Amino acid sequence: MMPMDAPGHANPYPWYASLRQQGDLIYHRPSRCWTGTTAHAVTMLLTHSQSRVRPLDQPTPPPLGQGPAAILFSLLMRMNEGLDHRCPRQALAPSLQDCSALEISRETRRVCTAVLEADGHLELDRAMFHVPVAVVARLLGVRPNLGHRLPTLTADLAAGMAMEADGPAIQRAHLAAQELMWIFTQQLSTQQEPEPLIRPDTNREAGSRIATPKMAANLAGLLLQSHEATAGLVGNTLVTLAQRPALLKRVRQGHVALGEVVDEVARFDAPIQLTRRFIAEECELLGNRLRSGDTVILLLASANRDSEANEDGERFILGRTERRCFSFGIGPHQCPGESVATIIATTTAQLLLQFGRIQPEQLQWHYQASPNARIPLFRQSHRLVSARQAHQAPVTPSHTSQEAP
Repeated sequence: MMPMDAPGHANPYPWYASLRQQGDLIYHRPSRCWTGTTAHAVTMLLTHSQSRVRPLDQPTPPPLGQGPAAILFSLLMRMNEGLDHRCPRQALAPSLQDCSALEISRETRRVCTAVLEADGHLELDRAMFHVPVAVVARLLGVRPNLGHRLPTLTADLAAGMAMEADGPAIQRAHLAAQELMWIFTQQLSTQQEPEPLIRPDTNREAGSRIATPKMAANLAGLLLQSHEATAGLVGNTLVTLAQRPALLKRVRQGHVALGEVVDEVARFDAPIQLTRRFIAEECELLGNRLRSGDTVILLLASANRDSEANEDGERFILGRTERRCFSFGIGPHQCPGESVATIIATTTAQLLLQFGRIQPEQLQWHYQASPNARIPLFRQSHRLVSARQAHQAPVTPSHTSQEAP
C-alpha cells in the first residue's frame, strides 16, 4: 500500500501496525519517502528545527500557478514558518481557545436549524461538510447574506488545492479564493455587532499590524481546516457507533456522553491520518541520515495507536485519563481550533442522531479517496423532523471513565 492511499482504505490499521514493527522512521521505497510510523518519530519530526511544512523550492503547489488560490495558500500560517507562521497564529489562537463551548454548541444548533428550515431534507454527506464550515463562519461574525456561500466556496478551494486536482477544479479554486479574500477583507474592515466569538487581534506581534490580506487568508484557512477534518470526525463517529451496537445503545440511553466518544474517535479513527514534512538541511534522525529536500510522511493515525503513547492503543477505550492524540498535530503547527472542531462534531452528530433520524446500524459507507483525510461517504439521505425541535439544550463534551464494548 502507498501511504497516501491508506486514508481511503477500508481498514488501514493492520498495515500501520506492520510499519511500526519495522521501526520508528523507515524508508518506504515505493513512495520514495521516509515514513514516521510511531509516536516517537511523529513527535520528533513535528518539532524538529529542520522539519518544514513546505519544500524550500516550492512555497506553493506548482499546479496552482500564480493565481488567487496560490496567493491565499502562500499566506496561510500553517504553510509557513517563523514570523509568517507566528504572527497570524498569535492573532487567532487566543480567540479560538477562549471560545465558549456553550456558544459553539448553540451556533451549531442554529446552523442545523437553518438547514432544516430550508428544505426539511438533508443528505448526510452534505451535512458533514456544510455544517462545520457554516458554524465557523458564524463564529467569525460573517453576515448571513455572505455566509451562505462559504461552504461551497470552501469546498471548491479545497478541491482545487488537492494533489489530484485537474484544470477545471484549479480554476474553480482560483475563483473561490478570490471571493473568500473579498469576503474576509470586508469582514476585517467592518465593525461587527454583536462582537464575533472569534475576533483576530491584528496587533499581536510587537505592536506591528498584521496586513489585512494575510489575516483574511487565514480566516479562510480556518474554514479549510474545518471542511475536511470536522467532516471526517462527524462521519467516523457515526461509523464507530454503527460498528458498536452496545455503545450506540448506551449513548441513546444517556449512559455514555457522546463528547467522550468523539474524543476517542479522534484518536482511534483519526479524521486526518497523515501529514508531510520536508527536510531543510541534512541531519541525522532516529539513526537515519536525511538529506536536504527529503520528504517525510508522518502517519498520525499510526502514532495514535502506538501503545508507547496510549496503552492498548489498538483498543477503543472511553475515559482515557492520559490520551495522546496526534490527529490535530503537536508542536508549533498544532491546530489551534481542536476544541472548536470537537464541539462542532459532537453537536452535529448529536443532532443527526436525534433529529435526522439517522440509524447508524443501517448506514452503508465507503471512504473518500484522499491523500490525508479519512472521511466516510454515506449512500443515504434522510427526511429530518421539524426544525423547531432542534432548539434543545446544547451538547458539550463531557468525560466518563467507561470502556466501549
